[in-house]
Amino acid sequence: MRSNDRLCLCTIMPLLVLMVGAVQALAAAPGQGDCTGPDADRTIASCTSLLQQSGQLSPRVKVAALNHRGVAYVRNRDYDRAIADYDAALQIAPNHASTYNFRGIAYRLKGDHDRAIADYSQAIRLNPNYGLACGNRAFA
Repeated sequence: MRSNDRLCLCTIMPLLVLMVGAVQALAAAPGQGDCTGPDADRTIASCTSLLQQSGQLSPRVKVAALNHRGVAYVRNRDYDRAIADYDAALQIAPNHASTYNFRGIAYRLKGDHDRAIADYSQAIRLNPNYGLACGNRAFA
């Protein structure tokens, strides 16, 4: 197994820590189910179900659900789907530094270090005090 194929605690923990704000947004959403849960497959199913109600959801909840589902896809090593969710979240909230960091993680794990560094750099431009993005950029 190549090093960029492994999911380690150093990758998952920053994702989980960053999701705290998203959990708060989703907690108020009706029918959020397991969209914030620890099981990746249940998270994907629940977030997908929630996103199907997109006309009833605030932009903040949509971004949170897309980010949660993206993290679950990363945990399942489905990096292309994760990146697609992060792309969709950035269409809604183009200045969301955490989403750039999330997408950078997916790109790094996929082996695309140049795109990962670009995303981490954008996250840092948006939030110069974003220590996780700085560390991720150095790691990439």
